[in-house]
Amino acid sequence: MKDRIVYIGNWNRSGQRGISVCRFHEESGSLSFLKAFYEEVRVGNMCVNRNRDTLYFTDESPLFPSLKNGGGKVIACRINPQNGYLSKLCERETFATLPDHLTLDNSGDFLLVVHHGHDIPVTKTGCDAYGKYYLKIVFDDVPTVLYPITEDGSIGDACDIYFHKVSGSGKQLQPPHIHYIGRSPLYDLYAACDKGNDEICFLRLNKEEKKIEPCSEKGTKALPGGAPRYGAFHPSLPFFYANNEALPFISVFSYDAAGNSKRLNDYAILPDGRTAKSEYQQSDIRFHPNGRFLYSLIRGANAISVFKVKADGSLSLLQFFQMENSQGPRGCELSPDGRFLLVAAQESGEVITYSVKDDGTLSYQGIKLSLPCPGSILFI
Repeated sequence: MKDRIVYIGNWNRSGQRGISVCRFHEESGSLSFLKAFYEEVRVGNMCVNRNRDTLYFTDESPLFPSLKNGGGKVIACRINPQNGYLSKLCERETFATLPDHLTLDNSGDFLLVVHHGHDIPVTKTGCDAYGKYYLKIVFDDVPTVLYPITEDGSIGDACDIYFHKVSGSGKQLQPPHIHYIGRSPLYDLYAACDKGNDEICFLRLNKEEKKIEPCSEKGTKALPGGAPRYGAFHPSLPFFYANNEALPFISVFSYDAAGNSKRLNDYAILPDGRTAKSEYQQSDIRFHPNGRFLYSLIRGANAISVFKVKADGSLSLLQFFQMENSQGPRGCELSPDGRFLLVAAQESGEVITYSVKDDGTLSYQGIKLSLPCPGSILFI
C-alpha cells in the first residue's frame, strides 16, 4: 500500500484557517501533517482536477476583502505531485456571499460554484405609476456560477450565472440557500441542495453555449422544513440522497437522464427510542465506494449514522455510532479503498480515522490528528 496526500480545509469565523496538507498512511489509516497554506482563507469546500494537477477551493466569506460588502472568491492552485504543496494560479470573485460547494464537469473544462447567501433582507421603497408608495424587500442574489477552465487549470472569467429564486410573496419571502452541488456519475446532470426553499434543483450544462440550464421550471420538493444540506449520488444507481439539516431524516430521490426527479421516501437517522433534539443537525454525507453503505454526520449528537443501501434505493439503519470525546463533525471522506472513514471534527479541532468493517459499520482505533478547525476533507 502507498501513502496518499490529503487536503483538510479549515473553516472558522476567526483565527487560523486555510488548507492543511497531510500524508495519509494507507496501511494504518493515520495522518501526518506536512504544511499549511492560505491561512487567511475560510475554506468552504474543495475539488481536484486530476487531469490538470489543480486544486480548487472556495473562500466562504460574507464579503469581498476590498469591499465593505460583496462576496467571496474561488481559488485555483497548482499541485506539486511529489508532496502535495500548493502554488496559486489565480483567484476569481464569485459575485455573491458565502460561496460554499463546487464541482467540475466530467471533462474538467468547467467549474460550478454555489452560494449559501444570507437571510438578512434589505428594505427599499418603490413607487407605482399612480404615485402610490410601497415596500420592497430584497435579498442577496444566490447564484450558481459557471467558469471555464483553461489548459493550465486556471479559472477563466465567469461565462454564465444561474440565479436561484426567492420563494413566497408579499412579506412572506424565503431566500434560497444552496449548500451543495454535485455531478451525477450516470448522466451529464448536476443536483443542487436548496436549504432555504426545501428543494433539489437539477441542472445541466450547455457546453457549446457555455450556459447553465435548469432541467425544469421548478425544483423537486424535498422534505418540508428539512433544509437539505448536502447530497450524494449513488455511484451506480439512479438515486440521489439528501441529508436534512433541520430534521433527522435522509431523503431519497429517483432521477432520470432528463433530470426528472421524485422524492421516494425519508429515513430516520436516529435509532428507535432516541429522541431528536433541535441541535441534532446533519452536516456531511458520503457513499462507500462499493455503493452498499451510506454515512451521515450529525452535529449536536456528535454521531455518525451508517446505512445499508438496497438495490431499490431504500435505506436501513445499520449503526448509530457515537464519536467519543470528539465534537462538531462537519466534513468526512472515505479512503479510496473504502477501509477508513475520516471525519473532520471542527469544534474539538481534530480529524479522526475510523475503520470500516466488511459490513459497513465503524470502529475507532484511537487514531486522530489535531488541526485548527477542520471542516472538509479531500483525497488526491
